[in-house]
Amino acid sequence: MQITLSSFGTLGDLFPYLALGRALRDRGHKVVMAIPGGLLAYAQRARLDALPCYTHHGREHVKASAAGFDHWPADLAAAVTEPEAQTRAKTEAEQGKWQASFDLKARIQDLVAACKNAELLVCHSLVAGEPVAAEIAGIPCVQAEVAPERLWQGRFRSFLAELEGKSPLKSLSARKYFEWLQRHRRETGLPETPRSGWDGYFWSVPTLLAASPLFLAPLDTSGWKAELCGFWFYDDPEDCTWKPDPELAAFVERIPAPLVVSFSSLPLVEPDRILALHVEAARQIGRPLVVLTGWSGLEESAGLPWGGDVLVRGFLPQDWLFARAAAVIHHGGIGTIARALRNACPMLVEPWGNDQFFNALLVLKNGVGVAAHPKKLTARELAHLLAAKVLSQQIKDRVTAIGEGIRREDGIREAVRLIENAFQNSSHSRAATT
Repeated sequence: MQITLSSFGTLGDLFPYLALGRALRDRGHKVVMAIPGGLLAYAQRARLDALPCYTHHGREHVKASAAGFDHWPADLAAAVTEPEAQTRAKTEAEQGKWQASFDLKARIQDLVAACKNAELLVCHSLVAGEPVAAEIAGIPCVQAEVAPERLWQGRFRSFLAELEGKSPLKSLSARKYFEWLQRHRRETGLPETPRSGWDGYFWSVPTLLAASPLFLAPLDTSGWKAELCGFWFYDDPEDCTWKPDPELAAFVERIPAPLVVSFSSLPLVEPDRILALHVEAARQIGRPLVVLTGWSGLEESAGLPWGGDVLVRGFLPQDWLFARAAAVIHHGGIGTIARALRNACPMLVEPWGNDQFFNALLVLKNGVGVAAHPKKLTARELAHLLAAKVLSQQIKDRVTAIGEGIRREDGIREAVRLIENAFQNSSHSRAATT
């Protein structure tokens, strides 16, 4: 079977799809990745065929848009007391701006090109052209979501239900999106109504969720239209031959064990201030600190004379590092959380936007770490949180227990099984109607 996988986002969105693509390829399927042009090198390194799909999301593009990744309101107190109607109006205004700036036609064209000769589209998003592209290509579409926060949002679930015709289009967001979508359907020569009808057009069956049911245990997921597979862990081919340099190997074996700071592909508006804050907090509790610069901009301060208790690197294999760290301080990306859990590494989450707030909440609910407001933290407060809570035996025991369960899961294998079953079921369905 030839399968097109479309990913939409930065590294945290891409890596699980690369893992899925390699697993499908190893099962004998032909796989084509449709991903942002700035990330093509990662697919090539994984030896997967890839085509650029509208949106950039490379390192330089992300760094130039750092302010857009900061979703903290300027006046937090006012935001907390803001009337719901006002909040909803702001959300709908933001959606309107996104629709105006997003070139849906270009994305649909790129997706259709990537689906040439494909028999199935496995997509990351249901609202960025994927169902339209699948309909043009005449192939079934399966959603594979890597961020559980999307399915947790009752507003998002009701939004899709409205679009499927299970309730009238009452909300402004659904009406505006529907009008936007219909305009592009007309431009691409599609009928006003999908050939299969609206029902099930957005909620694909099954919707695969690349998250562990152990991590989601504090939530009621019974209303989610999703198959919980378990996390999809991507192992970079270069990690197979990677070895730490002598300085790094000696640093992580220090006693007490080091802390790690990593913001992965999240850009930071104030990298200098943030790095200085964490260096000082680590100094106050007598812990060495490994700083992973990633795409955050922390490398701009890496050359400063921080002293022998701070070691700066770019990206490192997280499994190797987290297994040796006392704790990891990060932004709340679901991929970083999954690796920390698998390696029984306690964490302190400093969320900045998107699904990171939801992920931070789950870290708290699971008792595997703590969360903090990244703009209000002082070095003294950060040091106290680390010493009194994150590094406590209670959190270490809890993250160890969950980690044992996650290491027994095989989310990728389960996802491949569900995708193959979904294709067989769709093939039988099409055969029955012809």
